[in-house]
Amino acid sequence: MLERDIIDPEFDLVRQGYDVSVTFDSVIIVSIRFKQFCELQGYKYLEFFHLAKHPAYYALIVRAPVVAYDIQRRRTRFEKLCHSCNRYFSVIGSSPVFLVDNATLGYSFYCSDIAFGSGDAQAQMILVGPGIQEEIARQRFRGVHWKAVSK
Repeated sequence: MLERDIIDPEFDLVRQGYDVSVTFDSVIIVSIRFKQFCELQGYKYLEFFHLAKHPAYYALIVRAPVVAYDIQRRRTRFEKLCHSCNRYFSVIGSSPVFLVDNATLGYSFYCSDIAFGSGDAQAQMILVGPGIQEEIARQRFRGVHWKAVSK
């Protein structure tokens, strides 16, 4: 698991106007509107870090229970193993989502057991159960993209 605990205090958000976006190095950026909604709903496992240069935006770190991706059914590819750190440079194939044993997601946030992406931009997939997905979808936040879990 890659930790995104260090938020650069000089980070400059170039494209504003989205409620949810992701930086090139996989840091999730959310609007104050998204943050306030999540806090009002009482969602667990979410940590918000204020962006000093942008008072209406926060970095979001999700520290949720881990669910296992079914990498065989998904045919996830692991490329360029680094023998010194035992990590792959690229992990490709996060969508469609297949979970081990067709796990059902409850009313919570979850993180994948695999970090997808290339190089330093690898990050776990953030998953939510159907109830939370419906609540967030009703808010019509700009920048939120949903992919269903496949059976």
